[in-house]
Amino acid sequence: MTALVIQPVTINDVPALSELWYTAFSIPVNLRMFPDTPGVRAWWDEINRRDLLYNPLRKLFKVVDPTTPDFVVAYAKWDLDPSESGERFPLWHKESDHETCERLFTGLSEERKKLLGDRKHYCKD
Repeated sequence: MTALVIQPVTINDVPALSELWYTAFSIPVNLRMFPDTPGVRAWWDEINRRDLLYNPLRKLFKVVDPTTPDFVVAYAKWDLDPSESGERFPLWHKESDHETCERLFTGLSEERKKLLGDRKHYCKD
């Protein structure tokens, strides 16, 4: 059995991240927030592309099997300084359930702030 390998994400990997996200997280509430449409997938691609190219405080890594290196098994995005790295998401896509997105992600941010205060920390998306 070949060991899996962690590597930095490349620009060419971006569509595979969106594909994997929908494969792993297609539960009803997620699909309400992020319907599986070409427009929302393009929105996800743009978020990851933007972070990869322009946000040095966000690091994206993938897991691959070296025997099939073009197939992304898993990925993670680490925010090395959430207080300095900017907004986590751009404006929600027009097909997204804006109210549910705001409620969830604002709530998560508020809870992280309550727990960590102003202490420096990492955040895994």
